[in-house]
Parts: sequence; structure tokens; C-alpha cells
Amino acid sequence: MALEQFFEPEERKKLKERPKIEQREDYKRAKEKYLYWRTKLYSVINRFDSWDEYKNKILYKSTDVRFDKSDLIQRGIDDLRSLMNDVYFAKYPFFKKYNPNYEEFDKFISKLEYYEKNIIHPKGAKLKYSKEVFNITEDKIFYPNIRYLVSAHSGLHSLATIVYCLRSWKRKNQLVIYFEPLLTHPGDREYLLYFSLLFDLPVVILKRLENLAWLLQVNMLPTLFSARWCTRTFKIEPNYHFCKNFFCPPEYKLTKKQYREYIAKKNQKKLLGERISEDTRYVKTDDVFEISKWDNNNKKWYDELYPSNIIPMYEPIYKHVGFRKRVDDFKLLEKKLIPDNVIEMIGIATYQSPSRAKMNPNVRLHPISQPEKNFRIYQHYPIFYTNYEKMIQLIRDTGFKIRTNPYEKEYSDLYGMWSKKKQKETRFGCVLCPHKSAKYYYTLKEKFPEAYFFAQYIRLVGSVQNIFKKGTEYFYFRDERDFSKQHPEYKKVMPIM
Repeated sequence: MALEQFFEPEERKKLKERPKIEQREDYKRAKEKYLYWRTKLYSVINRFDSWDEYKNKILYKSTDVRFDKSDLIQRGIDDLRSLMNDVYFAKYPFFKKYNPNYEEFDKFISKLEYYEKNIIHPKGAKLKYSKEVFNITEDKIFYPNIRYLVSAHSGLHSLATIVYCLRSWKRKNQLVIYFEPLLTHPGDREYLLYFSLLFDLPVVILKRLENLAWLLQVNMLPTLFSARWCTRTFKIEPNYHFCKNFFCPPEYKLTKKQYREYIAKKNQKKLLGERISEDTRYVKTDDVFEISKWDNNNKKWYDELYPSNIIPMYEPIYKHVGFRKRVDDFKLLEKKLIPDNVIEMIGIATYQSPSRAKMNPNVRLHPISQPEKNFRIYQHYPIFYTNYEKMIQLIRDTGFKIRTNPYEKEYSDLYGMWSKKKQKETRFGCVLCPHKSAKYYYTLKEKFPEAYFFAQYIRLVGSVQNIFKKGTEYFYFRDERDFSKQHPEYKKVMPIM
């Protein structure tokens, strides 16, 4: 089957005019660099007879080896990633000011209200991660000053979640948080910063500092058939340590007036007739007070009998013979959204996949919560019942002239995220992902060979353990039921070379 059949009609003419993939200079350059680092990788692992020997002498020879940027295999990843980024950002130069590897970034942050970057090394944990803070100082990241953590990336559903939260709650109580995967496609971090700062929102970016090469060799490639270690490593663990650092009870801050009210209640003293000054300065205390009893909306403490452990529920969904009644005005669902702690907003929607459509949309305690220590973080899906068309309209109604994400231009079935003909959102995310189909890798090979060979090298590094134990590398694409039979040429997409 001809390669052109994998692309839209308007692109086929352009493809026919281009030389074959293997003859193009950009393809040759990327492939040559990949083969160079592939040879280097094998020169390292061929010195050992078994996986256990290699693991003990290389991967676990010291506690610092996982952070060693001079590691040969990691240098291969960095070199191929640099080539991939340079090509992508040369094509979309407005991204450069959001990336710290380019001089435009320094000029950009000098104009921000505030910017700081530091390294976090949680006590008792082996991991390290960098924390970048935009438009907010660390002393303002606390409850109740921050009530809504908007967990986002460059996907359209994340943009819609941010817009929805802006329409529903005060900007000053929101914080956009982005967990930067080490496998991400160029532009993910940059576009997230672009539209978050366009709305003048504070942003925090968390990024693991371990070598991707070390993580891939120890954990192997992520798969669809087990819990993905990449999700835990790049998102869940940094999120836990960040929230614990800024929102765990010893770190909560109240005004001095609020704190005195708390102490009075704790000691069962009556406040009637007692004059308390309107002191708005914040106080930090080691007392583990039950912050869940604080009513931030009404600025007072709940009555002792208030059932603070009850989590509000959505309106019921009615099912009729294969038909699910959708709630059109999803703002009505927020009437019962009254958790009195930090809430993480996540852009999950029913239209994204059949599995997500079956998820329970009720507000729930975040898995990282520790109720026994009065450490509660909630999760909420604010756009769960909206669809693709409504999300587009939600974004249009902001009145902002928002750039189309270049990722859409590269991989969308139709150009532009605002097209009325388009019915499906482009899947965003990492260059190499078990959820991507073989068609995606064919597209990557044709349109962006630098990213394709970066994915090839990632696949190779993640295969090291398998090479020792079984003598083979991994193929890597989603083996879709129909495609695997109708398109046997997909077997050549991620070949063992």
C-alpha cells in the first residue's frame, strides 16, 4: 500500500512531489545520528554477560548514577532530543521564549511578575525534581489562598478546563500545574505556558531530574497491559510531594484572626462578646488543625456538627435504551461542589474514549490524600459532560485570539483545531507512547524524522533489559485489531535495524 494513503487528500499532492523518505536530507541526518548512538549503546552493554551484572555495575553502582548527565546512553538521548527540539522550534520560533534552552527565555522571564527555579529533594525520597514558578511567589502557595489546582498540559481539553475554571472561580485562587514528562513531544510545555500566561494565571512546572536513560533501563518501556510507570514517575509522585509540601496541615496558613478563632473553638471558648481585630497577616503553626472545618466561602469555621467528610455528588445520569442523558449546562453541576480543601481540576471528558466515558465523575478524595492526618486534596472533572464542539465554543467565547497548537497542524486529520468539520480531538502527549497507533509512527516518520528517530532510540534504551534476557529489542506500536491484518507494512514502522 502506498504511503500517501495514510494522509489526507490535500497532502497527497505534496507528498508525491517530495523525494522518498530515505532520500531526504533531514531523514538521512536524523538516521545517521541515531545509528551513531545505537552503536555506542551496544558498545556499552556488550561488555557484560548478564542483566544482573550490568545492573549492579552500571545502574546501581552508586546513588548518584541516576542523575549523571555524562552517562553515555543519556548523552545519546540528550543529543537526539536537542536535534528534535531545534528543528521543531526553528519551524515554530514563537515557542523559543518559553523554553529555558534558548536565549529568548531570559528576555521573556525578565518581563514576568515573578519567576524562580529551584531543585526539590523530598526528605527520605531518592527522587529529585525541578520546580519552576511563574507569576506567583512561593509564600502565596497555600490554602486557602490557592483552592484550585488546574492540572494541565498542551491538549485542547486542558485549555478548555483552564477557561472553564476562569469563568467559574476567581483567578487569584487558581494555580495551573504542569508535570513535564521526559518523553514529551516538543511544544507541550511551551504551549501550556503560552495559553496559561495569556490569561495571566500563575503556573508551576514540575520535572523529574533522573536520567531518562536510567528510568527506561530499570522500568523498561511503558505498556498498555500494566500500570504505566511513566504516569507514576512523571505525574503522581511529583504531585504528591508538591501538595504535601505546600498543602499538608503543618504548612497551612491562616490569618491571625482566623487562627485565634480556631484556638478558641479548640479550647471550647465562646467567641460571643469577644472582639477580635481584623488582622490579615498570615501565621504558620505546627498545630495539626482540621482544616476541613474551615468554610472558605463564608470565611468562618463550620459548626462542630457539620459533616465535613461528605463529598458532594453530581446530578444523576439517566440511561434509556442505549441513550445517556447528557447535562447540557454543566455549570449547574457546580452547585454542589463545596469541598473546603484544595481541589485538583482535571480535563477528563466522556468523548475522549469509551473507558473514560465509564469513569465515575463524582468529586472524590485524591489518592494522595491522607485523611488520618487531615491532609485532604480533592479531584474534580469540570468538563466531564461536555463534548468536542462545546469545548471549541467555550474557548472561542473568551474573546482571546489564541494561536492554534502547532501539534494540531502537524498531526490533526484536518488543519486547525477550530475547524467545524473536525469532530475528534488530536491525541497529545509523548513522542513514544503505548496509546499511539502505528499510523502515528508512520506520520512521524514522514513529517518529523528527527522525532521518529528520537522515538527509535527511546525504544532501544527501553529494550536493554530485554536484550540481555531474551536477545531481542521491542517493537513498539499499538497492535490494533483491524490495522494489523489490513496493513502488514506497519510491521516495518519501528523496525529492528
